[in-house]
Amino acid sequence: MPKELARPEIAKNIWLSIGGVIVAIALYGTVMSSPFGSSEGNIAADTYRSLSSSWNPAQQCTEAGQVASAYLRDGDDANYKVWKEQETIACNSAAICRQLVGGC
Repeated sequence: MPKELARPEIAKNIWLSIGGVIVAIALYGTVMSSPFGSSEGNIAADTYRSLSSSWNPAQQCTEAGQVASAYLRDGDDANYKVWKEQETIACNSAAICRQLVGGC
């Protein structure tokens, strides 16, 4: 091994660079649709299902729209339509809540 690569600061920088590339690849893989993993829409839908019970109706409306948009970007028309309907239901619920009680 060349002596210049044996210096601790250079070895550290090489190690950090390799780690940075690995992290970037992992993050890129979670955002992009892949035949080996979940699509952006599936990830957004799973997040919605996990967290929606803690959101108020207005947040549910907004987030359902985000899930629909993610499916649209994925090119998944069937799930896009399902989540547009979910968005409509959530937004109607938020509107009723606003009109009847001034917000939830």
